[in-house]
Amino acid sequence: TAKVDKKQEYQDNTDRIEVERTFSLSKRCYGMSCITTKLEETQLTSIALSVFVTNLFRIQRRILCALLHLFRFWYDRNRYKSWKLQIAA
Repeated sequence: TAKVDKKQEYQDNTDRIEVERTFSLSKRCYGMSCITTKLEETQLTSIALSVFVTNLFRIQRRILCALLHLFRFWYDRNRYKSWKLQIAA
């Protein structure tokens, strides 16, 4: 059980480090350091919103990459069709 506990503790630490890094990045890059809160409820809301916005940016980046790949595929396919028609003519 000591080995399992050690593995669980390691996983918890890596998860915590990733969350702290994301929160620090959002504070630095998105200007969250300008926001100061006094109440605990407000602090929790601020943290939750910063994580939410960070996830939105990540989703937006994935959608944009997918659209760009789709556009590139469509462009290459149409270019190949027009090249094929020129050879046949």
